[in-house]
Amino acid sequence: MLRVLHHLLVEGSVSRAARRLNQSQPAVSSALRRLREITGDQLLVRGRGGMTPTERGAALLEPVKLALEQLEVIVTPPAQFEANVCKREFNIGSPDYLDARSVGEVLARMQAGAPSAQVNLHSMGASASYAGALESGEMDVVIGNWPNPPDSLRTTALFQDHMVLLMRKTHPLAEQVLDADAYLNAAHLAPTPYSVGQRGVVDMYLARERMRRNVVAHVPYFNMAPYLLLGTDMVFTAPARFAEHYASFLPLVIRPVPLDIPPIPYYLLWHDRTHHSAECRWFREQIVAVLRRSGPMH
Repeated sequence: MLRVLHHLLVEGSVSRAARRLNQSQPAVSSALRRLREITGDQLLVRGRGGMTPTERGAALLEPVKLALEQLEVIVTPPAQFEANVCKREFNIGSPDYLDARSVGEVLARMQAGAPSAQVNLHSMGASASYAGALESGEMDVVIGNWPNPPDSLRTTALFQDHMVLLMRKTHPLAEQVLDADAYLNAAHLAPTPYSVGQRGVVDMYLARERMRRNVVAHVPYFNMAPYLLLGTDMVFTAPARFAEHYASFLPLVIRPVPLDIPPIPYYLLWHDRTHHSAECRWFREQIVAVLRRSGPMH
């Protein structure tokens, strides 16, 4: 009906407007009657050379034109996404224990496929609301291993990891075969919970089994933990991928955890607001391709 009104105001004739719209004159006349009811104005009245707009009709010409242009933007499909010219900023949220080498592979893949795009990494700290960040658009995706991600978010599996024990090479327990009691009684360095109201997989397992470990210190950042182990008799329970990265260049050793802690599933989270975005879908595909290919480390 906006298109009908626009052509009527421009043409000043029902018959000419009908030809431009490829509609019948009765259909255009019927639309004009309805428009008059909606606006409470005649919009066009008879003049010497046909129909002439009323003051109200003339005042509507420019707003109607702008409205049609905006509607055209809404109904026109977006241009085909081309990664090599994409200049978008992509935002990833993740816990800081994610394997840095895999993150580096994601960045390398992004640089190769979308050299003009920018990737921003955000650590999901204790005060972070990852669900809120995804809903608001602050984050495009979140990588996590929360035991129960909210049903309101979309997810896809990435890989599974397992927990190991990290300690300095000269630690008194380094050469011992640990049983459950020795593990629980050791001096533990533990991470500060990274999400409000959420406990990590180790604490959830211990609570379920009614066990308690001897936590002597908490650390807010996973990446600090390996360095704090070097001069102390503390041990740190961490994902294998994380532990193997630091044990490869620091004087640390990895030992098995003598408990049946279940594997840790990692997954990618995103919100419906970006689900159909071609740019965000391509971005998610790059992350999934790298992290699923990397697979679990042993």
